This record gives sequence, C-alpha cells and structure tokens, in this order.
Amino acid sequence: MNNKIQKDALVIFKSKPAKILSCGEKFELSIQGGKGAKVREKDFTLIHPGPCDLAALKEDFSQLEEAWEYGQGEELSLSELAELLGNEFSPSSAWSAYLCLEDGLYFTGDIDKIQAHDEQKVSAIKKEREDKAHKAAEQEAFLERIKKRQVLESDEDSLDEIIAVALDEKDTSPLLKKLKFSQQADSARQLLIELGLWAPETNIHALKALRLRCLEPKEKLLEDSPSEENRLDLTHLKAWAIDDEGSKDPDDAISLEGNTLWVHIADVACLVPHGTALDLEARERGANLYLPEWVSPMLPQEITDQLGLGLLEKSPALSFQIEREERGNARLIQVIPSWLKVTRTSYAAADKEADGELKGIFDYLKAFDAFRREQGALELDLPEVKISAKDPDNIEIRPIDRGLSRLAVKNAMLMCGQAVARFALENEIPIPYTHQAAPKELEEGISLDPSITHEAFALRKYLSPSEQSLEPSSHAGLGLEPYTQCTSPLRRYSDLLVHQQLRAYLRKEEVLDQDTVFAAIGGVKDMSRNLRRLERFSNHHWTLIWLSQQEDWEGKGIIVSKESRGVIVLIPALAFEQKIFPKIELVEGDECVVTLYKVDLQAGKALLDVKK
Repeated sequence: MNNKIQKDALVIFKSKPAKILSCGEKFELSIQGGKGAKVREKDFTLIHPGPCDLAALKEDFSQLEEAWEYGQGEELSLSELAELLGNEFSPSSAWSAYLCLEDGLYFTGDIDKIQAHDEQKVSAIKKEREDKAHKAAEQEAFLERIKKRQVLESDEDSLDEIIAVALDEKDTSPLLKKLKFSQQADSARQLLIELGLWAPETNIHALKALRLRCLEPKEKLLEDSPSEENRLDLTHLKAWAIDDEGSKDPDDAISLEGNTLWVHIADVACLVPHGTALDLEARERGANLYLPEWVSPMLPQEITDQLGLGLLEKSPALSFQIEREERGNARLIQVIPSWLKVTRTSYAAADKEADGELKGIFDYLKAFDAFRREQGALELDLPEVKISAKDPDNIEIRPIDRGLSRLAVKNAMLMCGQAVARFALENEIPIPYTHQAAPKELEEGISLDPSITHEAFALRKYLSPSEQSLEPSSHAGLGLEPYTQCTSPLRRYSDLLVHQQLRAYLRKEEVLDQDTVFAAIGGVKDMSRNLRRLERFSNHHWTLIWLSQQEDWEGKGIIVSKESRGVIVLIPALAFEQKIFPKIELVEGDECVVTLYKVDLQAGKALLDVKK
C-alpha cells in the first residue's frame, strides 16, 4: 500500500472509518456518521489511499473462510487480506479486512503483519465467545427475574454480592448498580426481602455467623476413649451439676468433702490434646456461639456426649480439690483425672434444696462470696434474660433469676479459677490469666451503689473490659488476684488451653512455652469478641421481633441515664435498653410505665413512650 496520505484516503479514527478532507500539520477528517475532526497523523491509521466514499463502504465477509484457509502459515498485509476478501484492494475490502483483524477470530497481528489463527485457536475462540454470549444471556434473564421479583432458587449464588452488602461485608455491588439500587445495606436487605429470599424478621446477625463459621465443627473425634486412662474413683462423692433448664452441655459439677470443695470439670483435654486437628479447629472457632435460633458449638457433639457431666452413668472429669485459706483466698490441694456419678439439676430445683442437701455447699460458698466483696468485687444489679427463638412465632424471653444456686455455682467456678491461677503461677505453668483494671476514678462527690439498678448502669461505664495475658494481675470486678478461666473447656478455647497445660504438667510432659500460649490466645481474642457481639445483636433483634408481635404492650421501666437530649430507659423484664424522648420530666432511678407504639426493624429500634 502507498503509505503517502492524500486527500480522500480512507483511515481509521477511534475504530471508525474516516475520509481525509485536507492534509497539513493537522488532518481534517470526515468521520462516518457525519462528524468531523482535526487531528495529527499519529491519531489515525491509513488503510486505503483512496479515493473513498464513506457512504459507499460495504462490509463483505462472503470469502472470509477461504481467505483464512489461504492465509494459513503466511504473513499478510492488510491490502493482501483485502484482496483475498474482495478480489481487489478497494476501500470496502480494506474496511472489511480491518474489521476481520479487529474481530480477532480468524486473524491476529497489525495491518502490516497479519497471521491466520490455526483451526484449534479458532475453535477455542468460538467456544469462548459462545460461553460469553450464553453467560450474557443468562445475566440478562437473571436481571429481568430480579426486576420482576421472580428469582429462582438457583439464583441465590448470583445474589451473593448483594447479600454481602446487606450483611455489611462489602460497601458496593456492581449488580445493585445495574439495578439502579442504592449501595446501602438497608437497600440491599429490602431487595432481598422483596425477592422472597429473606423475611422481614430475618436475623442478619445469624447469617453473618454462618458466613463466619460452619454451624457444626468439621473435624470428628478420632482420639482414644477417656476410659483408657487411670482415673481416681470419686463416685462416692455427691457431685451436683447445676445448670439452666434444658442445658445440653453440662461441663461442671461441685461436691463438698469435709472442709474442702471439689470442682469437677469436663476433661476435654483428654480427647483434644494441643496441636491436633480438633484442637486447631477449636482454636479457630474460639467458643460456643449461643444465638436464640441455634447453638454453634466449638467442639463436635460426640465430645460432649462422652464428656458432659451426668450424661453417662459414670462421667470422666478433671477434678480440683480446693480449700479456703484463713484470709479467704482459694488454694488448690490437688487436681486429678477422676470418675464421677453426677446428679444433674436445674437452678430452680437446686434453690429448693438451699436448706436441704445443698445447704453445706451453699454456706461454704457464701463465705467465699463475702470474701470477694470485701476485696471490692462488683455485682452489678443489671437484668439478664435468656432468649430462644425456634421460629418468629415461637419466641421466649425468660429473665435469669439470681437465686442462691446460681450464685453458689458462680462462686465455685471463681474459687476454681483463682486456685488454678495460683497453682500455675507457683509451678511456672504458662496459662492465660484473666484480669480487669480497677474502675476509672469517679468524679468527685459521686458514689455509685452496684445494687441499685440505675447506679449499676452508670458504674458499668467506668469498668474496663476483662483482658487475657500471660502475666497475672487482679480482676477488679471479681475481687480476685490472680484469676484464670478454666471451668468451661467444652465452651471456651482459653479454658481448654489451661486444661491442656495442666494435664501436660500432671503427666510430667513438657508444657507449652509462653510464646506458644500467647499465639494461641491471641488468635482467639478477636473471634471471641466477634461471637459475643453477634450474640448481643441477635438478642436485641429477637426482642424487637417479640415486641412487634405484642398488641398494646406495656411494661415496667427504669430510667437509668439522663442524656443531654432524652433519657435511656431500661425494661428489666426484657433486659432491653433504649434512648427515648419523653414528654414528661424524668430523672435517673424513676420507675415508669413503658408503652410501645411501633417497631422499626430496619433501624433496629422500638419507638417507645413512658408515663409515671
């Protein structure tokens, strides 16, 4: 081709054919479609010297396959390919050749060096294009189904990016943009509700949990049975496992022998040694997750079936014999693998034995409770509830009663925690210690009584969260120093880790060093915080659902805080607190009647009013 650019030559400008109207430092072009431009030579590509008539350009691919076959193994110029396509080098054949090159199905290269693809390459490109066209058609059909709110069950995977926005996992979704929806979580949730994939009462926090971890652990129990280990026979002791009605994972029991307390804990570490697949998955899961809808355990159910105290005729345990020192601190006399016969009962039933079979245990533990309070322990009088929601129409909110048996069990576990912490410290066994800094200093003249609900609410703001570290320290809220959590190895990984260290020590095996223990608890910390947040938000969600189902609901409330605008009201029966803007003057401690007039699930609020 003559590369000298002349007037009326055919060029390509921005992928469109154009005709040269005049030449100079800048070339004036007439572009197909009626537009014009003045550009430099570097901005266009010459494909035919002209003269050309843009209106007369025709695309002709009738001899395309013959041109492709002829070009196998050859190197062609654009003019040569044009001649193969149109029998002559004309503006129309040059334009057709350029389109063939740009299309890329049969040919590749640039206008001076064009090669023909082999048959295998052409087949591969065709297959790729067919797949792409099929995918585009499916996408178009999918978008139409969304617009008509008629999605199929098979569409759920394609909606994952919208679900991710609805669950606050992503900020944007290309699909939402195509549908001209706002890139907000609320908009994504509303669309999923309209599509019938979610119900208005869907607990998004439960969905977040299921994306965070599987409902059940993947690993299965492979290690030996606990019966294959030598254990001390303590079946002569009356061991009480006291828990909530319906509890399915009893992991502690208590006995009194003379002037010593036995705290028996499920011996999980005998089946889950450190470093095993079960241990690693338990560490990744961090703890049991308790939601109103379901429980997601840290460990496989078969471990609870073998080790849960009182689930079998004889239960294996790690038993801690503890005594109170003269000053009140708990001291560990011995810790040993054991066999028990466990009596299971509920808190309510145990309370009825406060002056009967359990009197000795309760009296023993009252003394430890008094010791803790003398050390500054804070028992905040703030209500707690247990919420179950098998389905939206079957929600139960049950206040947790702080009876004698619940207080006794709590103090038994705290005695064990202090005794084990002291034992580990004395024997240089690295374990995670739990501590809490003393409350921040109150403003001068302010004194808060933790037994008064609104003052306990205010005092809570001055408390730092509990932390875990390798260095022992005081736990201000519990009134103990040192202290470790060790009584729930079925439910919390840090407790299991303490048990693994104790068992290694008892067997005279090498215990884990501080760096290994630190790495183990470091990974669990964030996960545990996440799980507690999911539990808290889920309880709030189902409380709102329950309220939305109550017609003309009223309940007792306590004003627990006066804000710069509005007040915070606490509903003890629901352990539910919310800021409101009453029309009457209220101060901290005022009791009132709370009335409900609307629940806004999207905003996560109940619209309440109060009256004295």
